[in-house]
Amino acid sequence: MAAPELAVSEVPQLAALMAQVAAGDHAALAKIYDATSRIVYGLALRIVAEPASAEEIAPDVYRKVWRAAPRYRPPRGRVKARLGQLARARGRAWRRGGGWRGVPV
Repeated sequence: MAAPELAVSEVPQLAALMAQVAAGDHAALAKIYDATSRIVYGLALRIVAEPASAEEIAPDVYRKVWRAAPRYRPPRGRVKARLGQLARARGRAWRRGGGWRGVPV
């Protein structure tokens, strides 16, 4: 599914990548995806308990990251924590709505 996750010493790189995403760099988003997609998918799977649904939720999280990147501020939280928040929120919304019906992205 993805490349190995970043080691703890490499986590500050995620904030730098997020700044590049905010500037419109698709390659930076791909690097964030490669480093974190297992975490996002795992959280989504734990919440929705359906692999196919978790596979739909994960890319949705990264679409949200793309749109919200200009508003990201490193002092307010780590990138991985924000991705976890987004995955949990999307998973819960999916469960409440019985899928994607009526769930804005």
